[in-house]
Amino acid sequence: MSERLFVSRSESETRELGRKLGENIEAGLCVLLYGDLGAGKTVLVRGGLRRTTRPVRR
Repeated sequence: MSERLFVSRSESETRELGRKLGENIEAGLCVLLYGDLGAGKTVLVRGGLRRTTRPVRR
């Protein structure tokens, strides 16, 4: 198992990091996010999901 540390100084940097991770993640890979409340975990995931999902038609 490997561990990586990323530092973000803004919400937009966090979203961009999530986007880049979403582009490079492989199927079946497990990613653990941990941090304090308000650390940006949700913003990171939303950035990654934006790349991997399609809009729902209504």
